[in-house]
Amino acid sequence: MDKLDALFVRAPRQYTDGLTGVIFPYEALYPTILSYNNFHARFLNPEIVERRFRQKLYPSKSFYVYHKRLLREFLRNENHPRWRFLSFYIKKLDPDIVFITHLMPSDFSVTLKTAEIIKKVNPNIFVVSLHNSKQEAEIYIKNSKFIDFCVFGEPEYTLLEVMNYFKKGKLAKDIKKIKGVVFKMGKRIRSTGNSRVETNLDNLPIPNRDLVIKKEWYPPSAFGLVEISRGCLYSCNFCEEKPPLRMRSVESVIREVMSIMKKYKTREFVFMCTSLLHNLAWMKKFCSLIRKKKLKLIWSGYANINQVNERIIRVMKSCGLFAVGIGIESGSVNILEKLGKKKNMEVLRDCKDAVRRARILKENGILWGAGIIFGVLGETLRDVAEDIKIVRLLKPDLFKFQFLVPKLQTVWYRKLYENSKISIDNFHTGHLFFIRKNKELYLRLWRKMEKLSTISEKNFLLKKFLNPRILLLKLVEYFYFSKSFIFTSSNLKV
Repeated sequence: MDKLDALFVRAPRQYTDGLTGVIFPYEALYPTILSYNNFHARFLNPEIVERRFRQKLYPSKSFYVYHKRLLREFLRNENHPRWRFLSFYIKKLDPDIVFITHLMPSDFSVTLKTAEIIKKVNPNIFVVSLHNSKQEAEIYIKNSKFIDFCVFGEPEYTLLEVMNYFKKGKLAKDIKKIKGVVFKMGKRIRSTGNSRVETNLDNLPIPNRDLVIKKEWYPPSAFGLVEISRGCLYSCNFCEEKPPLRMRSVESVIREVMSIMKKYKTREFVFMCTSLLHNLAWMKKFCSLIRKKKLKLIWSGYANINQVNERIIRVMKSCGLFAVGIGIESGSVNILEKLGKKKNMEVLRDCKDAVRRARILKENGILWGAGIIFGVLGETLRDVAEDIKIVRLLKPDLFKFQFLVPKLQTVWYRKLYENSKISIDNFHTGHLFFIRKNKELYLRLWRKMEKLSTISEKNFLLKKFLNPRILLLKLVEYFYFSKSFIFTSSNLKV
């Protein structure tokens, strides 16, 4: 490979999960934007080295209990395959600038470690980390001597400015002229104004997934994540997605879907948005175009329970919808109120309405998963009992119990941080769930629910692949990509 102008790197996490072997649209979009402007850029995911050869390397059970130990061991071991894989490609590609992305708020320490590894390989490389908010960027730049500066907000236009200043040799001198940047000036942390936000998402190019390094190591469906909107209609106080909602045009999304189907031979797609049902007119047009183009595909996404209605679900089912994820969040109206989930409160106050909407999905053959949040301040054992009760009542095909992971710029993060209930590394609220007077009771309760979640996940996959249509499409997909399953441990050596 030739020398790169820019390399985008996902900060490798200390565990393996369903996101390890997936390429998110923005991870391919950012290098695509630079490539369209005559810069040589690629994307690297160091996690894929173990996803490829060592399945289930880390224990999935009781992850929240052992999170700190796993993280500590991972950060200390620079001989870990993921760090070695990163170092190898930094040496091989010799980029001028490395942009670090991360998936979760939990990735604070691994992002800092990624910057450290890069600087150890080549101290002359500019290391830049990308963040959703200025507050988050300030925390990262304050705690790392290896990050040169941070970019915050939607970074598409900022990235181009950074590369143009670098090309002219004026990046270090004129960094303060670039919008959407946080940097150090002596011992002080400075920031510039907000970067430009693209209101028309169709102006952004379709991500070129060929810019992903070692793309042949990924299963075909890894390239099937497609962004269809940004923003949200609602303002939940633990989530960073806020109004206004910006949608891509139906035609643009269909072009991207057809391109992925042709190039990567996948028929399975996940459409990324806060809810598939925010704009019913858009969804009806989308389904109409799928029928017109005679596209044989299966797809899924997220939706709000208050938006589920039989008419649109039937239309979506006829065009390939097979699963939806629904954030129930809690069976307790008290907890929903604290989370700002007003629409969920309206539905769940009347259990009959919630059951009716769940039945619509089940009767139309749509698999659906429910997410339940634990660890909210003020949560009682009665609230936990309400969570279990709502799962038993709605009978989702898949249910996951998760701890609250508030983004750094949200109301909930400020509440927890100001009350010394959370730190950057202690990213989730599991400690609030476990550290109580009756700690053993909560721990036993969590392990029981975790076990049931795992069983529901296996049942979900079984139901999915017992569907003849899905099974046929997946067999065709992997027929063209059979080498993904070849175990060649010798290739592990980088």
